[in-house]
Amino acid sequence: MNLLIRRAKSDDVPFIKKIWLNAFNENYSTNYLTFVFEKLLNIKNAFVIISNDVFSGIGFILPAFFKGKASYYLYSLAVDKKMRNHGLMSRFLEFSLSLAKEKGVEYVFLVPQSDSLRQYYKKRDFIDFCYMKKHSFKLNKSIYTSFSNVDLQSYSKVRKNYFQNRLLCFDDEFSQYSLQEGEFFSQNIVQCEYGYAVFSAEKDSLAVREVIAEKHNLELLLQSLLNKSGFKKGIAMLDNYIFSDLEGEEVPYAMINKSSLIDINKDFYANFLLD
Repeated sequence: MNLLIRRAKSDDVPFIKKIWLNAFNENYSTNYLTFVFEKLLNIKNAFVIISNDVFSGIGFILPAFFKGKASYYLYSLAVDKKMRNHGLMSRFLEFSLSLAKEKGVEYVFLVPQSDSLRQYYKKRDFIDFCYMKKHSFKLNKSIYTSFSNVDLQSYSKVRKNYFQNRLLCFDDEFSQYSLQEGEFFSQNIVQCEYGYAVFSAEKDSLAVREVIAEKHNLELLLQSLLNKSGFKKGIAMLDNYIFSDLEGEEVPYAMINKSSLIDINKDFYANFLLD
């Protein structure tokens, strides 16, 4: 098999769109797809997989930070359905690790979107290392406060300062676009005396994607959100690195390549490699 993996060129954009749509499109709106291809999937981070002179797959390698050090985040990895089961994605993962070594980047990680993908990457030397805390909460009518809406730009500034010492973080551009993406799915950003919250309404509950709050104010913030929204219950997905002592289920989030773990001490390993 003649295999070539290279940086994408502007002429590759139609192919990249075709592969992405076949792999990820779930009847998204035209406006959302325009946002994805013009903002979220920046051509400067795109790579193409060409097998026997046929465009066969795509992958995005984004700059990120882990423990404050330069890292690669592998994003929107996909192989054309006709070319699957030929080891192309395994070769792309190998390519990504080689590129990281060449550029002096210490860590390579990704975030699987399903349990089956998580098992796939485990077979290719990626392991769970970063977790989210799935925290359930119920209405307490005695806790209430007023809220104000927060624009995306203002929240981004607050968010950057709050998460600057986070275990895992993305570069400013991708973080901004990730937040903007939520606007296509009825995401709200609000502020009150207890902190900030990013949330959306599900069928019968409140889904909180992110909070910026002191630990002692967290429940006050969540309860006030329920009172504001009219729901009786909610689920918050919180960064386990920040809210490790909070009640709730620890849900695997990001995976890192085993070769990246050389300098992680035993205490860190015990805290985050809970598998």
